Amino acid sequence: MSTVTLIIPTLNEEQNIQPLLTRIEKIRSVDYALQVLFVDDASTDGTVNAIKSWRDPSWVNVLERTGKPDLTQSVLDGVSQTDSDFILVMDADLSHPIEKIPELLQPLISGTHDLTVGSRYVKGGGSDDWPLHRRLLSWGGGVIGRVLCDVKDTTSGFFACRRECFDRLDSGAAGYKILMEILVSGIDQLRVKEVPIRFTDRIHGESKLSSKQMIEYLRRIVALSGGAASITTASRFAAVGATGVGVDFAVFLSLIHWFHLPAGSAHVFSFLVALVSNYTLNSIWSFRYEHDQWQSWLVRGSKYALTASLALTLRGGVLTVFIDLFHWSPTLAIFPAILAA
Repeated sequence: MSTVTLIIPTLNEEQNIQPLLTRIEKIRSVDYALQVLFVDDASTDGTVNAIKSWRDPSWVNVLERTGKPDLTQSVLDGVSQTDSDFILVMDADLSHPIEKIPELLQPLISGTHDLTVGSRYVKGGGSDDWPLHRRLLSWGGGVIGRVLCDVKDTTSGFFACRRECFDRLDSGAAGYKILMEILVSGIDQLRVKEVPIRFTDRIHGESKLSSKQMIEYLRRIVALSGGAASITTASRFAAVGATGVGVDFAVFLSLIHWFHLPAGSAHVFSFLVALVSNYTLNSIWSFRYEHDQWQSWLVRGSKYALTASLALTLRGGVLTVFIDLFHWSPTLAIFPAILAA
C-alpha cells in the first residue's frame, strides 16, 4: 500500500484545525495510508493544542519549529520527518478544496505522473470572491514563474509529488512558494499534471503574505534563473534606470533644439548615450562587475546592446506613431517612446 504524508504548515490557525481535520477524515482512503503532519511556526494562539486534541491521533502529528518562520523551510522540515512514498502540501486556512486530494494522488500512485498541481488557471479552476488586487498579484506572480517552467499555476500552495522531488532542491530554497523550487529543479524530468481547483478565501485568521515575502519570491525567481538579486541591487538598478531616462530626454532635447537634428536621428543618438550610461553605472555600482576583466565587460556589453536594439526598434515605431498620426511634438512624443522601450 502506498504511503502519503499531507504536510500542512501553520501559524496561528487555531480556528481552522478542527474543521480541516474533519474534512480530511472524510476522504481518507483504503487505497493509501494517509498521515497528516502539521508543521507549526511558533503559533501564539491555541493552534498546537487544537492539533493535539484531535480525537484520533493515530494519523495526525505536529512538528513544532523554533527557527525563523519560513513556509518553504517548514515543508522541508516536515519532509525530513517522514519516509512516505508521496508528499502532499496544502494550506491550513481551508482555502484549498480538500475533496480534490484523491484526484491529486491518483496519477502519482498509478505511476503516470511525478507531480500534480491544484491549479486555478486551467479550465475549470479559479479563485472565488477574490478582490481585483489579489487576482492581479496572483496572476502576476504566476506569469513571472511561467518564464521558468511550463506550468500555468506556479504559485499554487496545493500540490502532491513523489518524495524524490524534494531531493533535487537547491540548498538556498526559501520563501513562500516551494512549488516553484520543485518545478525548476526538475524542469526536464518531471511529468506534471494540473488539476483544476476552485480556490476560496479564508474565513478565519489572517493571510500571512507580506511585502517581504513577495520580495523574497522575486529574489528566488532571479536566483533560480541563474542570477542574483537583493533589495540593495534592485534599488540601485531602479535608480540607474531613472537616471537613464533623464539622460535620454536631456540629450534628445539638446539634439532637437540646439543641433536641429530630426527626431528620428536624435532619438537614436540619445538612446545610445543612455544605453552606455546605464550599462556603465549598473556594472560598477548596481551589480559591481568592476573586478571582472575588461574582456568580460565588453562581452556583457555586446549582449546588452544586442538586446537593447530590439527596444530601440520598438521605440522608433512608437515615436513615429505619436508624431505622424497623433501630431504630437517630438518633445512630448519621446516620453511614450521611452516608456515603451
